[in-house]
Amino acid sequence: MIHAKAEKLKHLIMLLSVVALCILIYSILNEREFEWESQLRFYWDREPDQLMVRQCTGTFGYGYEYMGLNGRLVITPLTDRYTL
Repeated sequence: MIHAKAEKLKHLIMLLSVVALCILIYSILNEREFEWESQLRFYWDREPDQLMVRQCTGTFGYGYEYMGLNGRLVITPLTDRYTL
């Protein structure tokens, strides 16, 4: 139980460090700046009890599907054996 909490805390710290680095690199001073708005952000809304994805002016419910980088996958004998 303690190990699981430590792992969660480690992942949260890594996530926060990436966000802080992004803010420092782009000198983001306001939450309405484009560099922040253009990032894909995930929020948990309590009202519908659902994970929401926001980017710029768009907001939609996260459907737990993976859509990205299928065109960049390099097919090798190892990845050919791996199926989801």
